Amino acid sequence: MSGYLPPFCEYAVRHVYHGATNIRCPDVLGLVAPVLLVDVNGKTIVCKFNDEAIVKKNLIVSDLMKKNNIPTPKIDIHSYRGAWFETYDFIPVKTLHEHIADGLSEKQVLNAYIQAIKIQNKISQIPITEFMPTKYRFHGDVITMHAQGHRSLFAVYKKLLARNAMAGHQILLHCDIHPKNILYSPETGQVFLIDLDAVGLCNETFSMLKMLYHSPLKNHDELMNIYEAETGRQLHRHTIKLSLNTVHTIHNHRGTILQLYTKIQSLTK
Repeated sequence: MSGYLPPFCEYAVRHVYHGATNIRCPDVLGLVAPVLLVDVNGKTIVCKFNDEAIVKKNLIVSDLMKKNNIPTPKIDIHSYRGAWFETYDFIPVKTLHEHIADGLSEKQVLNAYIQAIKIQNKISQIPITEFMPTKYRFHGDVITMHAQGHRSLFAVYKKLLARNAMAGHQILLHCDIHPKNILYSPETGQVFLIDLDAVGLCNETFSMLKMLYHSPLKNHDELMNIYEAETGRQLHRHTIKLSLNTVHTIHNHRGTILQLYTKIQSLTK
């Protein structure tokens, strides 16, 4: 999304936080849902607007993460005239995405991913019977929801991802370990994972595919070695690599494919 500040979102924030000041968009913008920063009583609060069921699901995720001492934001949820949003105290640590732009060394980037994998392993050990939201329990359902309203290749691609996410054995995972979702302190080595939308039941092949696709590190085998050593679970490497090549091909040729898709759509109307 752009840095545009939706007026209704600002009204909702001011309704919940009286005396709120300096309402603004963060430096790293959300890709799907509006995210705002607001100063209240000497501290900064993150406000993320979303679908009601997603917000309520994220509260369950947040409580589970706190119960299991997993470093993710502790959220509260609010609504204003049908608009739902989650809030949490701003964590004063840069995203890995920002650190990379500042010239972070590859060794430090690898360390950030090692810590993220350790967190992922802790999430995967939570019994799925403890995660029982009324909606969006499966990450594939979240992907499908994000594809709604798009009559394009984007929707087809998202639906394909959703089917892959829900195939096979599923456990609780963070399904979008991405430089923008990793907060990292090079000084302490501390990592926090944000974007609780991405936590849900999913298969490891899909979650690893997403992580490798967005990773700036090119040695994918090294990351998978680290993952297997940490979790004690063997990955389906051939499937992951084949899928990764397919996704890269789609993205590298998305302009041509989209033109072809649009032409086919026009001919079938």
